[in-house]
Amino acid sequence: MKKIKKNKKINLLIGATIFISVTSFLVVYALNNNGIPGFYVGYRVYADEDYAYVSHNDGVEIIDIANKQRPDVVANVALSEGAWGIEKDGDLLYLAGASNGLVVANVSIPDSPDIYSETFFTGSAMNLAYQNGVVYLITGANSLEIINVTNPRSPFRIGAYGSSAATDYRDVIVSGDTVFIADGSRGVDIVNVSQPTAPSLLTTIHTSVIALYKSEAILFLGCHGAGVKWYDVSDVTVPELKGTYREPDGEAYGVWGNATHLYVADLQRGTFCLDITEGNVVSKLYQYSQAAPHDITGWGNYVYLGDQDRRLLIFDTQLNCLYAGHGQSYGIPISISIVSLGIILYNHFYLKKKMIRGGE
Repeated sequence: MKKIKKNKKINLLIGATIFISVTSFLVVYALNNNGIPGFYVGYRVYADEDYAYVSHNDGVEIIDIANKQRPDVVANVALSEGAWGIEKDGDLLYLAGASNGLVVANVSIPDSPDIYSETFFTGSAMNLAYQNGVVYLITGANSLEIINVTNPRSPFRIGAYGSSAATDYRDVIVSGDTVFIADGSRGVDIVNVSQPTAPSLLTTIHTSVIALYKSEAILFLGCHGAGVKWYDVSDVTVPELKGTYREPDGEAYGVWGNATHLYVADLQRGTFCLDITEGNVVSKLYQYSQAAPHDITGWGNYVYLGDQDRRLLIFDTQLNCLYAGHGQSYGIPISISIVSLGIILYNHFYLKKKMIRGGE
């Protein structure tokens, strides 16, 4: 009777180890292939020389990118309902914190971020831009909040802008005395903020748009299903369309570039680089299709994606992939499998030996 009970325990142990081994492989496979949606999602990305900051559903991840092939996640600025926009100045990180409003955090010690303040507004914080001690924050209530952050522990509102025609504020950038607001399918509001207490509309570029980037006098637009467009805004009151490009079945979510090269984050088509040199026919130079990016930026000789499935991807300027995004190692499942196999083999030979001895 004791022998039967012992054999049952051994069989249960073998069954449990096999179950744990198979389950661990399935979980890792699901994580690496987006079988668990949103686990590695990345929205906006900001990068400098040493660190990348990626917003996601639980806040903003801080990633050491000194080694471009092997980035190291060092911390997370935890926010209750995630974050969207990210800007950085010195040691201070400015975040559009969904339900947390404007969040200011000190990241001088990257693995121990310190939240200085949270400033709440009507409507979710959607995105923001920073310049010279002032944050320009857009909200889900389709308002532009202008906030003095010279004291990061106690920001205060100094002005606001809104339009009765506003429908869906999605992105915002600031350049000098001008703020550009991407308003969904309605267009780009160009707003004079030389007097931040009384901002005024200069003009509107009427086109679908969800993402903005400005380099020198060129304003780049990510127009979702309508591709990308770029305008000369030397005279902000009379923007001049300089070019367009549309990838078949694409969804342009993010743009970044200069007068000769335009990089696009396309949720459906990956990321690609266009030659937009004036006088030339627009042509695609490079492409990486194994991505589902929400945002794109660059620093030095590198390009960074905030990716729907892999949080962060890193490339050189020719879009050779250096880091293919967050993924889960199979090391633990393999280790469990080896232990499981050891248990099975040990018990097999142990029982066989017992049977031989019993037969004697």
